Amino acid sequence: MTKRGLIIAAIAAVCALPALAMDRPGLGGPGGGHGGHGRPQVKDPACINDCRIDAGTCVTTARQAAAPCFDACEGLVDAAGTACAAGFRTDACKTARAAAQACLSPCYADLSPALLACASSANDCARACPFVGESDCDTTCRADNVSCQSSARSALDTCRDGCSDEFAAKRTTCEADRNSDACSAARAAFGACIEPCRTALLTSLEGCKSDVTACRADCQATPTPAPAD
Repeated sequence: MTKRGLIIAAIAAVCALPALAMDRPGLGGPGGGHGGHGRPQVKDPACINDCRIDAGTCVTTARQAAAPCFDACEGLVDAAGTACAAGFRTDACKTARAAAQACLSPCYADLSPALLACASSANDCARACPFVGESDCDTTCRADNVSCQSSARSALDTCRDGCSDEFAAKRTTCEADRNSDACSAARAAFGACIEPCRTALLTSLEGCKSDVTACRADCQATPTPAPAD
């Protein structure tokens, strides 16, 4: 696959994630995502469309930012294609492919997180969109819950960043010998570092769940104003 093909495939895969979330009825909706008489609830089309537009803009921005890096590797990618035309098992092909991959690796390292962030943002946007006919109170509960969960995930990412040294040590040590005592110790050290992050996430998500449950209960307890004559 060409360099351009790899980029297109990566973007298509990431863009598919928010599309699934946006089109699936009942995301986080009261009553399991169904309206009266068992009919699935439908997300507000205008809101979903805005989410898609924002997701497209995000992906385009990420691609444009990554383009100079990929363009700088084009010569090496072309050279690899030429070297491998006669066969992928030749030394010349292996050397050329390694050079191209070494050049492209930092490009993908920057592009992939940016695309994943686009997908995450699009999913949050879609989840916060109201269902057609949903009360303003329930919509507010939904939006607040999405924001709460997003904050919890961001806190997890920040916490995990603090374990990067332990993760690197585990990967390096276990690549040499997965059955060694050193590998076991490195795994234990990483686990000890990451466990508080996981515990904090679960605690935060439980808090989000309690808050949205209380919010929806308040919505049900508050009478909906009758339309004016």
